[in-house]
Amino acid sequence: MQRDLIYQRNGIWTVKLQYTDDWLIEQYGRKREISLRTRNKAEAQMLAIPYVVEHRRRLLAAEQRRKRKATLVNSGFLYPIGRTVLPDGRTVMADEHIAWIKDLDGSMREVRNGVSLVSSYEPDADAGPPLPGIGSPDMAHFVAAAPKPAKKIDPDQVIFDDWVKERKPEKYIFNEAIKAFALFKTVNDNMFFQDAYRPDAMKLVAALQGQGVKNATINKHLSHMKSMCGIAVLNGKLKHNPFARVALDPKEDALVRDPFSEEQMSLVRANLHHFDPEVAKLWTLLATTGMRLSEPWDIQREHLERGIRKVRVGTKTESSDRWIPLPQDFLERYPEKIDGPLFTKSSRTMGKDLLKAFRALGLKDKKLVNHSLRHRAKDRLRAEECPEDIQEWICGHEEITAADGYGKGPPMTVLKPWIDLIGY
Repeated sequence: MQRDLIYQRNGIWTVKLQYTDDWLIEQYGRKREISLRTRNKAEAQMLAIPYVVEHRRRLLAAEQRRKRKATLVNSGFLYPIGRTVLPDGRTVMADEHIAWIKDLDGSMREVRNGVSLVSSYEPDADAGPPLPGIGSPDMAHFVAAAPKPAKKIDPDQVIFDDWVKERKPEKYIFNEAIKAFALFKTVNDNMFFQDAYRPDAMKLVAALQGQGVKNATINKHLSHMKSMCGIAVLNGKLKHNPFARVALDPKEDALVRDPFSEEQMSLVRANLHHFDPEVAKLWTLLATTGMRLSEPWDIQREHLERGIRKVRVGTKTESSDRWIPLPQDFLERYPEKIDGPLFTKSSRTMGKDLLKAFRALGLKDKKLVNHSLRHRAKDRLRAEECPEDIQEWICGHEEITAADGYGKGPPMTVLKPWIDLIGY
């Protein structure tokens, strides 16, 4: 990639295209700058590829246009040399090579005037035929009025722009779509969507997998491509969607999670005083109950049942909605009555903070995550031969029904001894 084609402006990578050739300046302007909307150099280099390829193609066309040579192989003219008014009222201005015809509606068109040319180079359509040097004022007028060759329009860029107009994607979705679009073009040699089929879409998948992208993220990129081609099909701009039915199984990304060992639990317990107070409370609650990470945010206040303090969690779904007693180990560290939310930050933020906290203790195994506390709680209950229905009530499995959630579950006197066995 030429060094002057890509640079940073205010931290954002930008492509700069410049021309000195008069014909290129007339067609595309002297200079054009295009923001790549990324601060990552490697990503910018990839996104710049289509622009660089097009830039070099233009430079090559201009160079070959300047060097083009032609040989006259026969003569004979469709129209007389000079200015002629045809019987139907049309006006023709012709030389030995080209005739410009002015139709009755005032439009201009050009045709070869019966002279065959053999060219040493077949120019790109953007270049157009060479205009002969004619000194006649009338001919100069016709040459100036002759229609300019139309610029090529990338039909896939139109499809992309239509998708943006219709979906109005957020910035991060837009950037994902640009990345997928550019990478598809790169791995398929700038193939158009109309010529692509499923194997070509799978090349994009293979390229993303080669970058270490997970299946779930690849599916997101594919969904953008599938959406824009789907809109094009509905608008009649494509006959088929090359990305239809192209998807990966996100379960293949899943990493088997390990429960925390008792040695690891002891390490964290010995260092809880170094944790942020709310992070320490979250660890203790998750460890002693086996709750899902989001469930502590369901707790608004505590209630009493036959002297046992209990809370309601899992209220977002019918299958997980349940009452559980507060474990003894949790109450020993946090004896104060619960009369409001337990945490000031969101579950998403607190989850990240908790992960960082125990990673800082050297527990860096990727199989150990916040959810590992839930696995440990289940293992502890199973090891203590806790009945399965009690396990499901404590952990909130799918067997719990909506009716059970409103007073028909096991009493707290049954659940309390079992949940106290989990510990932390």
